[in-house]
Amino acid sequence: IDTAEINIISVGHRNPQGLFYDFDSNIIFSTDHGPKGGDEINIDFNPSLENIKNFGWPKSSYGVRYEEDINFKDKSGENRTLTKLAPLCKSHKKFGYIEPLKYFTPSIGITQIIKLTNYKEKNIHELMVASMGYDKHEDDMTIHKIDLDSSFIVINHEKYYIGERIRDIIQINDQYFLLALESAPSPSLGLIRF
Repeated sequence: IDTAEINIISVGHRNPQGLFYDFDSNIIFSTDHGPKGGDEINIDFNPSLENIKNFGWPKSSYGVRYEEDINFKDKSGENRTLTKLAPLCKSHKKFGYIEPLKYFTPSIGITQIIKLTNYKEKNIHELMVASMGYDKHEDDMTIHKIDLDSSFIVINHEKYYIGERIRDIIQINDQYFLLALESAPSPSLGLIRF
């Protein structure tokens, strides 16, 4: 029944980009844009209102602030105060937060996340994210396929360079995927086969 009720089941996210709920395993896979670096894939096992999980933002991140760039000038001192409140520590677990399943430094401009549908055949969880970034050397404009074993440990990470900013992915069947691309001068669709 749709009650339009809103409940918080997790906190500590900076800029969630994608969510995938695995009904069979009762797991939420999510992606989160980090600051300058530190895009994350997070996993929330058995999400519930009684056990609200904290993924660490703004205290922990594997990225850095944009103003840490040597060309940034903070004339107001505002960012020194922000640094005290949100130091972006390079650990989550040490401060009682949940570590990301995987993080990307430098950032890839992470998209939504999908879980491929053939887990029962291979006994692994296959996840796919893509990149909206512009820099090929930072693995941008690329599809990232991440394999997890039955204990949800990353066992493989494959990258497929597409050459366009990828906004969205839809799995059509076991082999074909539809991509929403941000091409210049206009958006386009792509069909790929794995």
